[in-house]
Formats: sequence, C-alpha cells, structure tokens
Amino acid sequence: ATIEAMYPDDFLHGRYRQEVIVYNGKIYVFGGGKNTGDTCSLQKLPVFDLKKNEWSFIDTVADIDSKSYPEKRKFHSCLKFESDSLVYVFGGFHYDFGTQTTKVVENCVWRLDLNNLAWEKLNIKMPLLTYFHAACLNQVK
Repeated sequence: ATIEAMYPDDFLHGRYRQEVIVYNGKIYVFGGGKNTGDTCSLQKLPVFDLKKNEWSFIDTVADIDSKSYPEKRKFHSCLKFESDSLVYVFGGFHYDFGTQTTKVVENCVWRLDLNNLAWEKLNIKMPLLTYFHAACLNQVK
C-alpha cells in the first residue's frame, strides 16, 4: 500500500504546536497546527504504538452531557498524572476559515480517559483565555 493509502491526508502534511502524552507504550498526539493555518481535531487522535512501531488513528467518545468534543486547537497544554489514565487539556486557539479569524478556544478544561477514550468537559473555568503558554505538573510525594 502507498503511504497516502495508509494515513489520513491531513496527517501527511505534518503538524506543529501539538501536545503528546505517553501511556501504556503508546504516544497519543493532541491537536496541533497544519501548514494551511488550520488546526487538528481532538475527535480522532493519531497514536503511535512503540512496540509495533506503527501509527493508528483512534476515534474518541463525545462528552456525555454536552454531546460534544473539545474544539480543535494548537498552542494548548496537555497534562497527565503518572498514576492514572486521565489527560487534561486546556487553552489554545485555532483559525476559523468561515470567518477568517483566529479564535481563542473556550476557557474550560477538558479531560480524556485513555482507558475508554471518553471526553468530559469539566466544570472548571480558566480565569483568562490561555494560549501559547507552558504547563508543568509537579508530582511531589
């Protein structure tokens, strides 16, 4: 099979300012920007299996209450506590081709459970819209 047949078209053009999380021998890629200025969705995630040395693309499950997914984004942060399967995503922005404007994403925090791939929109509001930032997790015992 050709490389074009193996991967989604937007995957082959690369991405920048994405975030990655390593869990159970796999690298999960969250969002990022494309060379067109568009951003990548968080509904379907590229996943690299370190043992098989291959990419796959997994569908995630929408939030039960809102029936929605996080907005697509770049310039965001992802954090995961070492002891569990939960990934927290916040901040970022994307380019809206419909209005031809750059849009800062909602100021809430989303959580993805890597065991069941279900998104949850948490009832947490960031005090300010956040993008192009850094985040750090300190797990002092």
